[in-house]
Amino acid sequence: RPAAGPPMSLYVITGAPLTGKSTWVRERAVPGDVVVDLDRIAQAMTAEATDLHDYPVNIRRASMRVRPRVVREAVNHAHRGDSYVIHTNPSEQARRFYAQHAAQLVELSAPLDVIQERAAAERPPGYLNRVAVDFWRDDEA
Repeated sequence: RPAAGPPMSLYVITGAPLTGKSTWVRERAVPGDVVVDLDRIAQAMTAEATDLHDYPVNIRRASMRVRPRVVREAVNHAHRGDSYVIHTNPSEQARRFYAQHAAQLVELSAPLDVIQERAAAERPPGYLNRVAVDFWRDDEA
């Protein structure tokens, strides 16, 4: 757990794809903490054999419809324990919502060469081009 944070917190981790948001959470969250990750929601909604980062568009859309309810559960849980919400590119409205709930925003970034290296090593072919378009077009609000 982050040493500087209060014992029960809501963390919102933002940043472009492949900047280490899931890694940041994985290094801090413990059993019993609530973790909201769109990729993990999508994984729960499709066949196990589906790649964690390469699920069909219908699964992405369904996951995005479910996600706001899961975020609300994370906010409620933050009064009893830590909650981590991975939100790649929150809208201003989402940022206001998080601020109203005393969230600690963690904004991650990485140099382009590191992102390209991670994409080549960890993602399916064409992933970086596809998510780059989505990142600049969508607000995962």
